[in-house]
Amino acid sequence: MTKRDKTKQFEEIYKSYNLIKGKLNRVEKELKEKEKQYQSKVEQIDDFVSREIKLNKRISDLKDLVTNLQKENTQVLKNKSILPF
Repeated sequence: MTKRDKTKQFEEIYKSYNLIKGKLNRVEKELKEKEKQYQSKVEQIDDFVSREIKLNKRISDLKDLVTNLQKENTQVLKNKSILPF
């Protein structure tokens, strides 16, 4: 192999290397963007779940309050019927 052939072969390998490197950089950039998108979605889901947990707790507390008020109301009505006036 002559020096010219080796130089030409090296240039072809170098061009291929740069092409592959460019594709790799694009893929890495796309992966980083996808990672950001997924992280954003995870945060949205986490916020949604947190709100749902708080709302479910609030609903449970309100149900307990209603139950307690109904018991009190029943007790007041019983006491009222016992009183002669």
